[in-house]
Amino acid sequence: MTLTAAFLTLWLGHRWLKVPLGVLGGVLGGLQTQPAVLAFALEKTGNDQPNLGYATVYPVTMLLKIILVRILL
Repeated sequence: MTLTAAFLTLWLGHRWLKVPLGVLGGVLGGLQTQPAVLAFALEKTGNDQPNLGYATVYPVTMLLKIILVRILL
């Protein structure tokens, strides 16, 4: 499930939305709420683009997780 979401995010973001892969690496880390993915993306890109994607998506993802837990319970 996680692998499918990751590939779908990267494919849609790069092909349809024309988002740079560096930013998408940060978005992927933010969607999974994994700072390790962000660190990997930062190491591979060598610039600060992943930070932009992570900072954009992480807060929304955390709020959605909190809300979904309430709904599911």
